[in-house]
Amino acid sequence: MAEPTEVCGSAAVVRHGGVPSVRSPGTSCISNRRYRTPGQLVEIIRYTETCAWQHRPVRPVHRRADTTLGRRCCVSTVSAQELRKVEIIIDGSCLGNPGPGGWACILRCGEHERVLQGGVPDATNNRMELAAAIEGLRALKRACRVTVLTDSEYVRRGITEFLPRWRSNGWRNASGKAVVNQDLWEQLEELVGYHAVTWVHVRGHSGQRDHERCDALAISAARAARRATAVA
Repeated sequence: MAEPTEVCGSAAVVRHGGVPSVRSPGTSCISNRRYRTPGQLVEIIRYTETCAWQHRPVRPVHRRADTTLGRRCCVSTVSAQELRKVEIIIDGSCLGNPGPGGWACILRCGEHERVLQGGVPDATNNRMELAAAIEGLRALKRACRVTVLTDSEYVRRGITEFLPRWRSNGWRNASGKAVVNQDLWEQLEELVGYHAVTWVHVRGHSGQRDHERCDALAISAARAARRATAVA
């Protein structure tokens, strides 16, 4: 059975054992500040949307302070199945590993599609895989039911299996060494918390059309980063 979810405007909160945890994309769906301490006023803004990432702010519809948890409060209840469905295909590329890197993601919501890509002059393949997931989730402007398709077991197993253990161990892995890419894992963990996310592993270079397309976009972004570095 799906966890009960409370919503108010575009914000959503999923309850775990009766304690609410925020499932709203932060500054995208509320005012331009984040409120994390108890007693601070919360202003939730409703959006009129044609898809999960296109939005137009209308007006503030609710103000409420949670003095016990310091979290956003919402009022009506829906199931997780009622959240808007979004599919995100992600991929990362690195020329040299380490070297110039690129990431890409394809977002689909109903009939809408959005393609994002970017590159950096110095990266690793794993960092670019994480960047693709982060940027794809960051593009969403409301809580959604998201399916992320990735060919990276590093990303899939990291977020679904290893991350809770890393955090409880003070960001140390099983051998006691510092977890690599902690900065990106922390960003991804926060973004995942805003949505109901399912991670699906797709075998790389298996002829899957969307993933081949995403791979080509990531490679082109990495090449563009290399060219920019050469010019500079």
